[in-house]
Amino acid sequence: MKNQLPLNKTPNLICYGYESYNDSIATSDIYLNNILVEIDNFHTNENAVAENSFSFISKGIECCCENGLFKFVSSNNAALLKGILYEKACGDMDISFRVSRHLYTAPWAFVSVFVADSLDELEDDYIKSKASPYLFGYFRKSGLYKMIGDNIDSLNTTFNDCDSYWLRIIIRENQISSYYSDNGQDWIEAYCDTVDKGKEYYTGIYLDMNEFTYYNWLYSNHLQIYCYNILSENCVPIDYFYPTDYDGLSKSNPFVHEHKIPYHIIESFHIRLDELLCYCIDNGIYIDLPLNEKYIPNRIAYQKNDYSHYNMVYGYDSENDTVSILGYDKNLKLHASAESYDNILTGYLNNIGSDIVLHKFEMNYLPEQLNIDLIINTLTDYIECRDSSERYSGICQKRHRCVFGVAVYDCIVNSEKNFNTFLDDLRIAYFLTEHKKLMADRIRFLVEKNILKENSCELIEKGKKLYESTMLLLSLVMKCKLKPSANLMQDIKNKISTIKQNDIHLSTEILESLNQFKCSQTTISDQDQ
Repeated sequence: MKNQLPLNKTPNLICYGYESYNDSIATSDIYLNNILVEIDNFHTNENAVAENSFSFISKGIECCCENGLFKFVSSNNAALLKGILYEKACGDMDISFRVSRHLYTAPWAFVSVFVADSLDELEDDYIKSKASPYLFGYFRKSGLYKMIGDNIDSLNTTFNDCDSYWLRIIIRENQISSYYSDNGQDWIEAYCDTVDKGKEYYTGIYLDMNEFTYYNWLYSNHLQIYCYNILSENCVPIDYFYPTDYDGLSKSNPFVHEHKIPYHIIESFHIRLDELLCYCIDNGIYIDLPLNEKYIPNRIAYQKNDYSHYNMVYGYDSENDTVSILGYDKNLKLHASAESYDNILTGYLNNIGSDIVLHKFEMNYLPEQLNIDLIINTLTDYIECRDSSERYSGICQKRHRCVFGVAVYDCIVNSEKNFNTFLDDLRIAYFLTEHKKLMADRIRFLVEKNILKENSCELIEKGKKLYESTMLLLSLVMKCKLKPSANLMQDIKNKISTIKQNDIHLSTEILESLNQFKCSQTTISDQDQ
């Protein structure tokens, strides 16, 4: 038997730590993709719908049709994902189609068929009342709750979580009826009403996917960073700051829930590792497994020294006796591979007795809003080298012997021991590169959302150049590992100093722009009152 859970092997956060694993789960194509909806078997009055027979208007969604398959694709970083595929009609009408793919970007993302007097009326009605007399919606929250028409309670238990579903709307004489089906043959009436006979109307498909709330969360976070005073004294010398509780569990990722199984529980109850892995994977649970990588092939410590590190298990193949894991290979890159169960078991039994952490994807019931206040506070902490855990007093595990924000650059170069660790441990240079890539991406994201308005093109260009400078730094470090020299080491130190100054200048400009935006929003709010 074989089973693998969805995984993005090249996630946004590609360095290391819990968040890279969580990110690889949350950004899987199953959970996050720019193809929002696919529709096929699309018929009007029993005739297949031609490519150009319907018109399309949208906010943030593009529509294309090929061989009868309609694809609705999101624009990058769109603030709203709404679209209407429509035609103007009069008289009897029978529209039916299958939704063969429906990506749930938010808990209430839906596809619906509609009949309305005007397109503006359709959207206005929905925005104001979350309902329309002639709107038939298919809702889904976390795969647990569906709502059709007004018949929530009576219909809720009749639907399954199948990959496809069918929608239909029929107008006969002056009566309009809407239907849902799991198979395209057995139709359940969800709504029935009357319309004015002989009147022209708009009919078609209405999409409201809300927005990719994942990106709101991503760019609201992963700004503050910290490292240890002595880089070599911790297995993770540098990382993003995110609040963790006193059990060490992350509290930042709203799309992946974590639970911990203490090592002594597994030992005391004689839980078989193979049975635990199969049970978790079969129930959609990813497993962070602490392994001694001395026994794991393609790891930097393989057959050399004891080194315990978490690897995430996301699948198994009982016929070949292998386990699918995601971890950091000998080049310190995030890498997915199939390893023998015997190696995994040996690595687990020879680790230092660490706990197992379970991860499960959950659609967040409360959509993540872009948190401007959080970005401002964290960016302030970053520039001022402030310990961000002070903002979470009483609920956050404090980082000891650490420096924060731009002080990381000084920590690397002010100690010969730390500088040697920086040259030896490529993860640190990879991390700085990734951090600047996220900064450049965040700038474009905020510009596209019309939040960074002043000098937006300059900010985008500066973000791009800062990212490119860290890429060059990474190249210099790699070169130094192959052929070290005093001149090259000095070039690296000079490059770090330049990056620090440019980072401070850019971060300060972004902070000023965000504060201007916040003040403008406050002024607008006061005027409305």
